[in-house]
Amino acid sequence: MASELTKIEEALRKLQAQSGDSSEVSTAVSTDTRPATRRGSADIGRMTTPETWSPAQLEKRGLLDFFGPERQAANAFRQLRTSLVHRAAESNFVLAVTGVRQGSGTSFVARNLAAAFALDPTKTSVLVDCELGDRTNSRMTPGSGGVRGLTDYLRHEEMRVDQLIQPTGVSRLRVIPAGTLTQGAGELYTSPRMQELLGQLRGRYPDRFTILDVPPVIDNADGRILSELCDYTLLVVPYAGASEARVGRAMDIVGADRLIGTVVNNDPGGQS
Repeated sequence: MASELTKIEEALRKLQAQSGDSSEVSTAVSTDTRPATRRGSADIGRMTTPETWSPAQLEKRGLLDFFGPERQAANAFRQLRTSLVHRAAESNFVLAVTGVRQGSGTSFVARNLAAAFALDPTKTSVLVDCELGDRTNSRMTPGSGGVRGLTDYLRHEEMRVDQLIQPTGVSRLRVIPAGTLTQGAGELYTSPRMQELLGQLRGRYPDRFTILDVPPVIDNADGRILSELCDYTLLVVPYAGASEARVGRAMDIVGADRLIGTVVNNDPGGQS
């Protein structure tokens, strides 16, 4: 697990330099408590939560143990969460997590960032799996790739949003699986139904943060389309795995108004 996460601290320093923020949020939470709700919002406290995942179960799903020996790495995600919230002026948002190429570690970053948001008792998060070519997020839900999810919802008008959202063994973290369609499904991302879904996820729970695990924005039209649908984009760069020109091109594609930060992943000198 340590090899997957590394130089997030470097990205944090860049974010904090841009925002002037160096604060840390205390997140000593281990049970599912009912978050504060606002008028017109749904009550997440009524959602079913499975048994809390053990450290071994977290590792199997590519998640850090935020209260175990990986605490230094986990704290980096907490700080990243804090910086993102500060940059967004404390409001909830829809965030695309994408990479400069395949194999950047985007899914790992997306999963653990969503988990970091869920650790705060005043926040909830939902991880939306839009990476049809990488099924590692399927470990977050029972049934692996056979679970109906995003692609099924986009294709079938009769499906409701509440049929998509799956509970996890992390309090206040929900997942929308990629779904059963794996070929020809990417074109559905341009449909009005996709935009409506993101609007519902943002508006239904005012304290919910929506994290999309998105394909690379370079050489992949799906990644660019999804990034444009989100409020912000976080760019994952593999250590020594992409040229400066490629990184610059990815940043140009995302655009300065949407790019909220970068994370350098897989640095062999990093520690967790």
